[in-house]
Amino acid sequence: MTTMRSTRPGHFAPVPIVAPWAVAAGMGVSALPVRFVLAADQAYAWAWSPLTLTMYGGITYVVHRATKHLATSAHGKTVHQLAVGGAAVAGGWSWVLGILPDLTWRPFAAYGMAAFTAAAAANVLFASRTRPAAEEGGKSGMSDRLARALADVRDIKAPHEENGTIVADIVAEPGASIADLQKNGVAATLESVHDLPPGSAQIIPGKPGTSTRVGTLRMSPVDHLATPPPWPGIVSTGTGTYGFGTIMDPIVIGRRQSGRPLAFHLPGDAAEGRNAALLLITGMSGAGKSEGIRKMLVTLMSRGAPAEVEYWYLNPRKFDQEPAWVAKGAARTADSKAGVKALLRELEAEMPGRAKLLGEAGYEQWAPGAPVPYRWVVIDEFAAVAKDVERVAVDLSETLRSLGVGLALGLQRATFDRLPTSMRANLNLYLCYGVEDADDATYALPEDVVDALGEGGPHVWGAEKPGACYLAGVGIDKQLQTEPGRTYDRAPDLLVRWAEHLIALRAGQTTPTPLPASTMQTHTHDDPDGDDGLDLDDEDLHDDDEDDGGLLAAVGEDASLEDLDGDASDLLREALEDLDDEDEEDSELEQHTVPDDLADIHDLDGYTISDDDCGMQLALQPRMDDHQARAHLRDHLRQLAAHSADVRPGDIAEDVLSATGMKASWLSKWLGAWADDPADDLLRRGDGRGHYLLNPRTAITASD
Repeated sequence: MTTMRSTRPGHFAPVPIVAPWAVAAGMGVSALPVRFVLAADQAYAWAWSPLTLTMYGGITYVVHRATKHLATSAHGKTVHQLAVGGAAVAGGWSWVLGILPDLTWRPFAAYGMAAFTAAAAANVLFASRTRPAAEEGGKSGMSDRLARALADVRDIKAPHEENGTIVADIVAEPGASIADLQKNGVAATLESVHDLPPGSAQIIPGKPGTSTRVGTLRMSPVDHLATPPPWPGIVSTGTGTYGFGTIMDPIVIGRRQSGRPLAFHLPGDAAEGRNAALLLITGMSGAGKSEGIRKMLVTLMSRGAPAEVEYWYLNPRKFDQEPAWVAKGAARTADSKAGVKALLRELEAEMPGRAKLLGEAGYEQWAPGAPVPYRWVVIDEFAAVAKDVERVAVDLSETLRSLGVGLALGLQRATFDRLPTSMRANLNLYLCYGVEDADDATYALPEDVVDALGEGGPHVWGAEKPGACYLAGVGIDKQLQTEPGRTYDRAPDLLVRWAEHLIALRAGQTTPTPLPASTMQTHTHDDPDGDDGLDLDDEDLHDDDEDDGGLLAAVGEDASLEDLDGDASDLLREALEDLDDEDEEDSELEQHTVPDDLADIHDLDGYTISDDDCGMQLALQPRMDDHQARAHLRDHLRQLAAHSADVRPGDIAEDVLSATGMKASWLSKWLGAWADDPADDLLRRGDGRGHYLLNPRTAITASD
């Protein structure tokens, strides 16, 4: 892996040093033809001068666009400024010479003096920007950006593998915090240094009550969110009215980057100290918002009879585009602005009576067994009615949490003109799919999450990665709120069949097949201290001695950032390469079934389920054995070689993994093994991590 280096003391960097002198000479030479050819006849001077300004204005713009990308570093910024400034001054100089009534050499003499001074000043500016970076504490071993980003990092300790991800403890320097590391872009910098995909590194704060200097670093060499996880349908748990769980169980909507379930709770739970959720769902067109809502509705129907749980579905703009089952399964619906407004007023009027029923039954907060069902009110395309229902919506959001009514608002953008500030303050759970830009993300996620994401966030993928999202807010572990996830794939046929079955079940038109008693086992993390916090004592935080086992040693006056660069790169690279080469086995989880009347459509029998500390965790068991899967992958690569010169794992993951049932780590392992085998001519490594060159001589067609 190549690490960028800053200019060393005494090292001659020709382009930034020579550039100002070349620009000065070029400007002088360019002025001569303008004077002698274009403006020799004073009668035409004023005609030519606008043309000269237009020409050089265009040249200046082109130079600006061509060198703008260089301005990301101090050196590049200097070159960019010199190039653009030189073009602009050249245009002005040529225009002045073109309109002079009499040619004299005095303007050229004055120009020579000014050009010499400007070029010399540019060299001094360049030297002042480069020498401190090269001489300060011997930090020439990294790029300027890496040096700045890691300035507050005290240590990175004990990297190890968890579910296909490198996990390490990270400690900030005294006076700094994990929040500072997040804002300073340490994660993005490490991604760049180690050639990892965007979003594959996260810095996560410690649990509440732990030191603000201590956190967790997670790095994954493979984008586990490259393809959406297959939807397993409604999973049997053996609990609840229908055997699919209760409304108090988490709603699992996908998988996180680390493999953990992407899940949230709707009702509050006083025993757990968790408030009821009022959900804001944000995502631009095509980002997966509507599909995600549909799966939430189906899951909600599975959690109890109509007397236990129900949903209202309101959509003033695109109601007719929804599948028929959405309206059929709803207790109430609205498909217009007037309808939405009327239903919300009806809901508001019902709240006092609902509160009275709960109070008379002895419920301070809604819980299972209450005399009224849990109700989830979904208002998609809320921006279309926000101004019309602002007062009633705000009043509802302030009163309905303890009454067993949940609220979910769906918007493409959550800006102030689409979501009233007074209502935003009452929302406490945020599901943000891809958005247009970083500004949209600031409205769709809590401020501390946006700050922690730094340069990352949901705007990075926009609508190019449907289902990719962040989930943050009430009931979500602080350590998970900056970790991206991806909701389940579409599976429209399976979704319709499950919806129709559940609607019939709730209407008493069919009965579920008796389910076996739950045999799910609770999964806990291996933590000798009984919690997930980092086991760092006071000595770890204040010991100024170098940690030989750490990824980054403590930075003292005698320490060299170049040495730290080598240590960090070597240890992290070793851990990442070990992970690439590891054939990770699937978890052994208990198998559960589905009702017999859905067995013919539940085509994901390879999925098993276990209980996890934050919901349910899915594990995929291969549909092919290893030998069959490798043969399938080789055939796929040979077919690809017929029309493509190279390949990346993300390009083929969806097709190969869905066909074989294998994991992304399996795919990366065999691509790397075949590429490194001299006796195998199928493919070779390309110019970066995860890039492979295909051999056209091995190509076959699908018909072969």
